[in-house]
Amino acid sequence: MTINIVALVLSAVALGISTWLAVRQALQQKRATHLPAYLGMLSEFRSREFNDHYLYVCEKLSILSLVFPGFRIMPEKRFTTSPITIRSSQV
Repeated sequence: MTINIVALVLSAVALGISTWLAVRQALQQKRATHLPAYLGMLSEFRSREFNDHYLYVCEKLSILSLVFPGFRIMPEKRFTTSPITIRSSQV
C-alpha cells in the first residue's frame, strides 16, 4: 500500500517537473526567435547613417520649416458652396 503511494507521488513529481521544463523550453525558444530581429534593430540604431538621418529630421528639418513655411502662408479660403458638383444622369 505504501509502495503505491510512493509511486504515485513520484509520478506526480515527474509530471510536474516535465511540465515545468516544457514550458521553460518553449519560452526560451520564443526568446531565441526574437533575438536576431532585436540584434538587427540595435545594429541599425547604432549605424552612422541612421544617426545622420535622425539628426536631420529632429534638428535641421524644424529650421527649414521656419524658412519655407509652405502651406502656412497660403490664404485661407472658405467655400460657401460645395467645391464638388454632382451631375445627375438621366437614363
